Amino acid sequence: MQNNQITEGIIMRVTPYGDTHKIGNILTRDSGKITVFFHHARTSKHRFSGGVQSFYHLRFTIKKSQKNSDYSNISDYQLLNAFFEIGEDYHSLTMASYFSDLLLHVSKENLNDPLLFELLRSAFLYLCQSEVQKYYLFHIRLYFELRLLQLTGFLPNFHHCFYCQKTPALLSYHHELLCEECIKLHPEIYGISFDDTMRNTILFFVTNRFSQFMSSNDLLKKAHIENIQSVNDILLESILSAPLKSKELLLK
Repeated sequence: MQNNQITEGIIMRVTPYGDTHKIGNILTRDSGKITVFFHHARTSKHRFSGGVQSFYHLRFTIKKSQKNSDYSNISDYQLLNAFFEIGEDYHSLTMASYFSDLLLHVSKENLNDPLLFELLRSAFLYLCQSEVQKYYLFHIRLYFELRLLQLTGFLPNFHHCFYCQKTPALLSYHHELLCEECIKLHPEIYGISFDDTMRNTILFFVTNRFSQFMSSNDLLKKAHIENIQSVNDILLESILSAPLKSKELLLK
């Protein structure tokens, strides 16, 4: 990460620090996930006139802290989008919190990945559209999870069995794909059935951009949705050290 670099980012989490400061975890377009120290953010209306809140989309200049190498400082702060509509709807708010938590756990510090940033920004934009999110909220979640798994390298090759490279027929609860023959050889392994319909549905999700996916008239059947969610849950469980509290709120 370059010093005095102009970039933009979305605040995923803000934590109070002392009586006057805040610490923010930001997903940037050019420098991946960074941790920022907002000096006097809780008291200075001049320095942070737009406020410092979770989900804010900002443009700013990064300055590496000389006192603490774990934090960066920012200057030339400009609020681009506050995504106020997210905070006005409970379901959108819990979904946005869940997306941010996922990225906090799986994204890497100072790793340039503009596609991850664009995924989060696009998701927030759609969560702000009340007429869209009520109908597609679950679709948005499935798309986000699958694309996140794909972009971070955790989405497996659904075309090959883990043991013999044949076409898979089962995704085990240990995150392995097995063909029909290998299922017979390993009767102790349990999981969910995996067929061509599920494979094609996943490809439909991950080969389309958010805008293309959300504008598609090819709506998915409820059974397909439930199957894809089962796949996502198994794969996400393999990369998260513990259940996310934001997901528990989402499922209530």
